[in-house]
Amino acid sequence: MTYNAHMLRFSKAAGLLLATAALTMTQPSRAAEEAPAGRQAALHNTATRLYVPQGHHMHPIRFAAPDEGMVSRARTILNALPEVAELGPELLLQLDGDTLIVRGAEAVFSAMNELDREFLLESLFAAAPDDVELRSVRLLGEPERAVSLLPPQQQLRSFVERPPGALSGRRIALSPGHGYYWTGSYWTTQRGESFGLIEDFTTHIICRHHIDPYLRGAGAEVLWLREQSTSSAPAVRVDAGADYEELGAFVEGAGIGGWDDNYRYSDSGGTATWTGAGIEGRVPVRAWFVPGANRPAEVEATVRHDGGESRAVYSQRRGGPHWFTIGDFPFSGSAEVSLQAVGEGAMIADAVQFGTSTGGVVRDGTTAPGPGWTECARNYAEFSGAPVSVYTNSASENGSDVTARPLWANLLDPDAYISIHTNAGGGTGTSSFIYNGTPTAGSAELQDAVHETMVSEIRSYWNGDWTDRGQKTANFGELRELAQAPGTLIEVAFHDRDPSTGPDVDALKDPRFRRVAGRAVARGVIRYFDPNAEFVPEPPLAVTLTNTDGSLVAEWEPSDGREGSGDATSWRVYASVDGRNFDDGSVTDERLFEVPGVSAGQVVAVRVAGINSGGEGPASAAVAARHAGTQSATVLMVNGFDRWDRFIGEEGNTFDYLIEHGSALAQADPADDDWYAFDGATNEGVVESYVSLPDYHTALWQLGEESTEDETFSPFEQSLVSTFVAGGGSLIASGSEIAWDLAQRGDLDDRDFFADMFSAEYVADDAGTYTLANEADGPFGGLGAIRFSDGVDGVFDVDFPDVLGPSDGAEIALRYDSGGGAAVVTRRAAGGSVLFAFPLEAVLDDMQRGRLLVSALEFVGAPRVGGGTNNPDPNSDAGFADTDDDDTGDADATDTTGDAPGDAPGDAVHDVDRDPTDDASETGDGADSDTQPATTGPRAVYVNNACGCSASRRPQESGLLVLLIPAILRWRR
Repeated sequence: MTYNAHMLRFSKAAGLLLATAALTMTQPSRAAEEAPAGRQAALHNTATRLYVPQGHHMHPIRFAAPDEGMVSRARTILNALPEVAELGPELLLQLDGDTLIVRGAEAVFSAMNELDREFLLESLFAAAPDDVELRSVRLLGEPERAVSLLPPQQQLRSFVERPPGALSGRRIALSPGHGYYWTGSYWTTQRGESFGLIEDFTTHIICRHHIDPYLRGAGAEVLWLREQSTSSAPAVRVDAGADYEELGAFVEGAGIGGWDDNYRYSDSGGTATWTGAGIEGRVPVRAWFVPGANRPAEVEATVRHDGGESRAVYSQRRGGPHWFTIGDFPFSGSAEVSLQAVGEGAMIADAVQFGTSTGGVVRDGTTAPGPGWTECARNYAEFSGAPVSVYTNSASENGSDVTARPLWANLLDPDAYISIHTNAGGGTGTSSFIYNGTPTAGSAELQDAVHETMVSEIRSYWNGDWTDRGQKTANFGELRELAQAPGTLIEVAFHDRDPSTGPDVDALKDPRFRRVAGRAVARGVIRYFDPNAEFVPEPPLAVTLTNTDGSLVAEWEPSDGREGSGDATSWRVYASVDGRNFDDGSVTDERLFEVPGVSAGQVVAVRVAGINSGGEGPASAAVAARHAGTQSATVLMVNGFDRWDRFIGEEGNTFDYLIEHGSALAQADPADDDWYAFDGATNEGVVESYVSLPDYHTALWQLGEESTEDETFSPFEQSLVSTFVAGGGSLIASGSEIAWDLAQRGDLDDRDFFADMFSAEYVADDAGTYTLANEADGPFGGLGAIRFSDGVDGVFDVDFPDVLGPSDGAEIALRYDSGGGAAVVTRRAAGGSVLFAFPLEAVLDDMQRGRLLVSALEFVGAPRVGGGTNNPDPNSDAGFADTDDDDTGDADATDTTGDAPGDAPGDAVHDVDRDPTDDASETGDGADSDTQPATTGPRAVYVNNACGCSASRRPQESGLLVLLIPAILRWRR
């Protein structure tokens, strides 16, 4: 764990003096001299450095020889402390089996606060060679400390109703290590930066994005010991007054512990409502209540937010008095929460809070420089209403932070306690700890389950050679102060190992590793409580949302037990009808779901999560569609941005950018007489034949920052798209790395595909700008200067937008303000292609993004829908890009099953089956010899690769190629 030197000062009064970069050994190690020859050989370490604090980073201690023993290395660490150095011979280090014993006067260790002690212990463990099993470090001169216990009647409990699962009814305290604290003079993190990582933030990311969702999905209530929400919205607290209303009989409470020393209650079924103003964004909603045996076992909280209404049930017999989290919800100005008792009892109506702990702790007129989630647990406990004794148990705030975690957890009474850290000392691998005194009952078993599951799954799904550093014991204050719950501390990996010499830093930066490690922690907790429990399903990969018989219908692949998960037996479909916020979901036993209450022209998005006996798994990537009324959609948007690596983290790809495209298109293209309607799919939905490209007129492939490792267009996708375009289909693609992947780094097939599909050339990897200056006379003229995101005021940082050039008659349609080509367009006899060298979802202005989409669809001639029919006047080409430029010979109104409405017989531009030999009287495509069956009309395709492929597929009636897809997939795998 990298130490920030501002916090690492010991002295007998204030802490540690800075160590120098080169320390010498002042005394030989007696234990090293006395160790048996075989054991002494095992202690030799070929490493030549040990990291110690210096400035804002960890700097190495250099050794005179590469074979210093572990005891000598440990002594070097201790000699960096002036209190230790002064004692000289009075300090003794020795090995006793797998335990390193450090004997010294009590004064040496009593001068340390808990954070200093934590760092010392971690450094001593890190001094051990990888091939030596060091299970425990004991500081025998340290003073005895009593564990804080509360009488049972004072213990605070909390409970929120969760979906049935392996952890239903369990409360898990989750403690992400470190965070901003006040030194007495300024704010700083407890750990400094090392190779671009700061432990204080990395641990929170692992807990928030990966451990917490799997624990909650399994039915647990997760008790966060730091602020969970990433919102920066400060708390708005509503108590009495004009923003509080009561319906029914309420009286003043007589107990203590109410917010502002008072509260109201109703024992006759009353309803209390709080309204908050100026609430913006997705923020947590919290309630304060005084618990008691006469409270209702079930209180229903109804939260009215931008996505509709959400309900949660919790008990007031357990929990509080603290700010108890009901959930996180989206708001845009106003917020409302109502409480009503479901069962008998005196329901407490006290105060409600909207927002986070951001700015909630003030020191010397200042607050921490980041949002609440970046602050330490000590600050969150203070903000949350914990007793003062919880967060002021040390002379320094960083020392108090360590023990505030278990002391606060004791009051919340969890069933298990998990602390997440990353390690320092230049080592590699995963280790875990329990208290080396008398740990709380079950701690060893919890450590076994979590540690073994974690190492096993990292080796199975990330790195088969991952180092297991072992299960250890130590006198960490974060474990020692636990009163009842079993607890373990996990050191996930090392954040200070040079990436060129070990895998840890690159792994910690990678969201895929963080997912594997975080999920393994949750699975280990499940294994502790139930060794035979089923794990929740992984998300479906192939997901579609299509216009079907006048409705929007979602369809998805079955879950397939990926990476040790259980199969789904039912599914929850989350729907969004406002362009961003999803509802609470609808459960179905079928793999089809019709979205209710959708009108023509409306944009809807869905995500799908699997459910089994273990609980509910994570939701899929989002797909979006726009209702086409009674007609077929003309555009298919396919989610193709599945890159997720150390350059594109959890916030860099949220797998929902089709919502940005669909909402912008609807804004720029209102559903009046006609409009562009579209279906949606993940790229797996296309690959697995849940939708068929020949059913559509235009394919629009959204690729974000997809690059070489994930492939912008896989070989199989290239074959599908090439066949589609050869048959007359139109192609639109957007992404910052398409040319780089295919034309610059690709093989011959990739380069041929790029040239054939887009008639473009790769010019450069980085335009060096975030601004477009479009061509005045091109298809995108009149939009003015266009800005796309640099990561500060938009979605993600488009840091390497390709620079393009035209070939084979193509034209540059957009330029960067630096002069290079930003978009290339090509006309063909049938339709055309558009390649954007930047992600459309990153365009900051919604209307400009929508106009770019509309203009691209108009350029390639994608048909609109509307007016109640797909067939305009037979003597008019209105609404269709009919290239014959006259009305003679066009198909009449009865031509609805083979050719696109309004095109001439034999006109391949709009002929869905792409056969130029058709005649005007064809019905069902039975008159010609091509193999593509007729469809009900032209459709267009927009594609955005999601995240991998499954083995499931649905039969399609769209020709020989599609019928062969399952066989091809089996062969490819």
